[in-house]
Amino acid sequence: MGDTIDLDIFTQCFRNLFREAPFSAALFAGDDLVIEMANEASLKLWGKDSSIIGKKLLEGMPEVKDQYLYEILRDVYATGETYEGNERSVYIEIGGVLKKHYVNLVYKAIRDEDNKIMGVLGVGYDVTDQVTSRLKLQELEERTRLAIESTGLGTFDLNYKTGDIFTSERFGEIFGYAEPRPRSDYIARVHPEDRARREAAQQKALKTGKLFYEVRLLMPDGSIRWVRINGAVIFDEARSPVRLIGTVLDMTDEKQAISKLQESEERFRTLITETPEVGVGLYLGREIRIQYVNDVMLHFWGKDHSVIGKTMLQALPELEGQPFLEQLDQVFTTGVPFTGKGVAAWLESGGKLNKRYFNYTYKALRDHSGEIYAIHHMAIDVTEQVTNKLEVEKNEKRLQDMANSMPQLVWIANEEGAVTYYNNRINEFAGAKKSENGIWSWQGMIHPDDFRSTIHAWHNAVKNLTIYQVEHRILMRDGTYRWHLSRAYAYQGEGDGGIKWYGTATDVHDQKVMEMNLEKSVRERTLELQRSNDDLQQFAHVASHDLKEPIRKIKTFSHRLRDEYQTSLGDKGNTFVSKIIQSTDRMYSMINGVLNYSAMSSTAGPMEIVDLNSVIRSIQTDLEILIHDKKATIIFHGLPLIKGLPDLIYQLFYNLINNSLKFSKENVAAEIAITSNQVEANGIRYAEIVLTDNGIGFDEDHAEQIFVTFFRLNSKDKYEGTGLGLALCKKIVERHGGTIYARGQKDKGAQFVILLPE
Repeated sequence: MGDTIDLDIFTQCFRNLFREAPFSAALFAGDDLVIEMANEASLKLWGKDSSIIGKKLLEGMPEVKDQYLYEILRDVYATGETYEGNERSVYIEIGGVLKKHYVNLVYKAIRDEDNKIMGVLGVGYDVTDQVTSRLKLQELEERTRLAIESTGLGTFDLNYKTGDIFTSERFGEIFGYAEPRPRSDYIARVHPEDRARREAAQQKALKTGKLFYEVRLLMPDGSIRWVRINGAVIFDEARSPVRLIGTVLDMTDEKQAISKLQESEERFRTLITETPEVGVGLYLGREIRIQYVNDVMLHFWGKDHSVIGKTMLQALPELEGQPFLEQLDQVFTTGVPFTGKGVAAWLESGGKLNKRYFNYTYKALRDHSGEIYAIHHMAIDVTEQVTNKLEVEKNEKRLQDMANSMPQLVWIANEEGAVTYYNNRINEFAGAKKSENGIWSWQGMIHPDDFRSTIHAWHNAVKNLTIYQVEHRILMRDGTYRWHLSRAYAYQGEGDGGIKWYGTATDVHDQKVMEMNLEKSVRERTLELQRSNDDLQQFAHVASHDLKEPIRKIKTFSHRLRDEYQTSLGDKGNTFVSKIIQSTDRMYSMINGVLNYSAMSSTAGPMEIVDLNSVIRSIQTDLEILIHDKKATIIFHGLPLIKGLPDLIYQLFYNLINNSLKFSKENVAAEIAITSNQVEANGIRYAEIVLTDNGIGFDEDHAEQIFVTFFRLNSKDKYEGTGLGLALCKKIVERHGGTIYARGQKDKGAQFVILLPE
């Protein structure tokens, strides 16, 4: 036959092309949008058969009512304005179930000879796989980010060919950088003594594919930071290293037996796919001579209209060796249509070959005698869709590699709390089993003594969507149990993704054993102190009853000696007797002071609200004679109410005021001022009471020593005392959860500051 096409044949060809097109095409006519034509692709998308043709749209597909695309269709019919939409969602009832699809489509009004709108032509194709692939990729990226965040690790990705390194914020933070830096800057942080170890580990990784080492980082301020590097080398087909991905863990605290995890995060690129367009071509004869191609197909090929009239091999010589020419010949020979999905094609554009992916169909066309005379070709560029799918697979592999490079056990659980994933670290543990449905049973891993608390914490977290955190013992492969810190966070996925839990289990066994040993030591030390306190109480009892009795007799007989033999003793003898009496008084006071000091820890009684103003007034009454002798003035006003043991609070301020009176200057009226204020420290409110005097004072170097038992700054002959008064004050304040300190200057007075919780 010739190169011209009969009109009837062409009309039949058009109908065949409409019916066999790889994209959806349908014609809706009249106000009721009657389905006049619908090709196989449309019927497949709708989940209907050809019986729907001739029906009103809402009669054949009532589920589209009130949906967006139906309203747009009616608007195009009413206005005549063409509508193009990409990735539009539509719910279609298939098998009695509404299913969500994404489509790219065009609505175009069809007019008669009088330019009156007769109907609407709808052309489109299903891009559900493309959209869901992109959503799946986004979910994988978020899952990777959350898995990393739950570990507190920094991550890196090194390109061996370019030398470029991509690092997470946490990676930079561990190395002391706020912004990304070249790889050499990170290496420079490694302690000079550890660089050989790092280099050896890097060389070993190029052979084994696994990177692991621990080194010190020398920070700019001179501090040392320990890090642990885990990584995996990715090789190409020639076993040449391509990339190194891994993690860095700040293990400084671990070296000090304190486990500390920090949350970090990794950013991934958002992939945006372009909607492909449909290319159309008509090829005549066994030579596959190009009769017609549209602009979209020419764009795919990177050619212009000069290819029309040429054979396919003449127009696209780069197809030689690729499967397409053979497929075209097979279709022309057998008449069996050929469909390709996601097939790679190397096409020349701009002087170089480019790889693209296509969905396409080759359909044989027949004349009236049934002879094949041409092939109809339709194609859609799905390069973005295919590369997205490959990227998903790549990221899934990357996620698994990243998780397997972590030192922790990483796991994922569904909304019901069932574990669906463990990284390869699970091989180091015993007691976990995976069922046929992919759910892991982990209860056998937990030590029996920790099982109930673990189950309670996990069920509570799943129920209330709170952070899951528990320390428990987990069974290892060698039959031993090791302490682990398990932690997990709930994440709400996009759309109908539901809730997922991302968790880790970190080995804290060494730290836990150290803590338990420390607690044991504290208990033993506490018992030892209790025994010591009991011995001290026993000594106080002996001092109270046994030591005071002979002193009392010495004092009694000394008084009788002085009273009855005063004349016979003479001045010198009376002086000796007076010194004996003074010494016994001091000894008596010292024994009472020791007794009070040692009994402080056992002083009991309910805490009460104490008015310091009343306390000071009572002390003024009790010290009335001494105050009169010293011509002293005590100034106070508006002192606070505090919570304490009344007797001890009285003893505290009695000792302080008595101390100021005792160490007043000769021939100078004593002045004592007591003021108060409110202060806050570490979230606790305190009453600050300041007592200031104008006495003899002391050197600031002795500000702490004056609170030590039996410490004296001045001669006992000039200033009486036991050396226990201020020590007792310090113990009373500490008993009430407060602090006391002193300030002073020689010959200029002293100041005592007391902080007591309100």
